[in-house]
Amino acid sequence: MEKALEGKASSKKTASTTSTKTTATKTASSKTTSTKSTTKTSSAASSSVSQKVTGTKVSKNDCDIDYLDTLTAYNGSAKAIVLPDGISAIGEDAFLSNDDITSVVIPEGVETIEDGAFWMCHNLKTVVLPSTIRKIGDNAFNSCEQLTSIVIPDGCEEIELMPLQAARN
Repeated sequence: MEKALEGKASSKKTASTTSTKTTATKTASSKTTSTKSTTKTSSAASSSVSQKVTGTKVSKNDCDIDYLDTLTAYNGSAKAIVLPDGISAIGEDAFLSNDDITSVVIPEGVETIEDGAFWMCHNLKTVVLPSTIRKIGDNAFNSCEQLTSIVIPDGCEEIELMPLQAARN
């Protein structure tokens, strides 16, 4: 079943997981917008501290990083990865069709995940976002059918159209 989280977010956003669904929710002061959720969910706290994932610390040598400190490509083969410190953004299509990765920890200091950054990472299950994230681009996690866990921190100000398109039931 396809799901989407639309619009900009300027207040608390939390992702909840079930055993078989990915559910993303954003809450405004007097209204709630959420994707369809028909089963009991367990809500995670909205900080990266509560969502600990271990993995291989990626060397900058395994990444293409541009002059603006944007990670534009990952060239390694590790499955559970912790991205290197010192990057400011994850570039457009940086992980496009990377079926090797199963989890990713994005370091503090990253403010933007560009359009399609993790598009078609079919085996990606868990994403840990830093408290510094401010923008998640259009289709950032499109076609990540296995994605079951992502917590969007309070400081995230902009979530583009359909960042979680095509999450599997």
